[in-house]
Amino acid sequence: MRKYFITGLLILVPLAITAWVLHAVISTMDQSLLLLPPEWRPEKLVGFQFLGLGTILTLLIVFVTGLLAQNFIGNYVVRLWEALLNRIPIVNSIYSSVKQVSDTLFSSSGNAFRKAVLIEYPRHGSWTIGFLTGVPGGDVVNHLQGEFVSVYVPTTPNPTSGFFLMVPKKDAIELDMSVDAALKYIVSMGVVAPEHLPPK
Repeated sequence: MRKYFITGLLILVPLAITAWVLHAVISTMDQSLLLLPPEWRPEKLVGFQFLGLGTILTLLIVFVTGLLAQNFIGNYVVRLWEALLNRIPIVNSIYSSVKQVSDTLFSSSGNAFRKAVLIEYPRHGSWTIGFLTGVPGGDVVNHLQGEFVSVYVPTTPNPTSGFFLMVPKKDAIELDMSVDAALKYIVSMGVVAPEHLPPK
């Protein structure tokens, strides 16, 4: 009975967690329906709410925003909007910081989270997987001797929290492993190991 119970857990727990995460994401994105006038909302038109309709609306808004921002007029409007935000105290610092991070993470020309590396952390002889996020900048460079790289080391099993480290480039071993495979390896606490590759 114990074996059957554990087998059932191994099947149902991942399904339940996946369904819970998807429901949480879709429910959050469905809040975009609140942008519509009350008389245009599904519950007013048909008498009940469609789960996922707000998600489609959110994705459509993101797509249209990106489409409009690509032409000359849209690009000009975006620059005016950013110039306005940059003149507002407090909002300026928050917006500029978030924009710099998002530009670095999502830009196709950026190098953030493009490579998985192996580093010694948190002590000598103990190794962990991290992700290259760039190189140190600002006054930090004046106090580092040699070539350094910036590495983000995620925690397990929640990779959204972690540690930012600056390590010598020679100590960061680039892995022949995709970022997705490395994240899966970290989140699974080493249970889901990537495919073994022969040494080069």
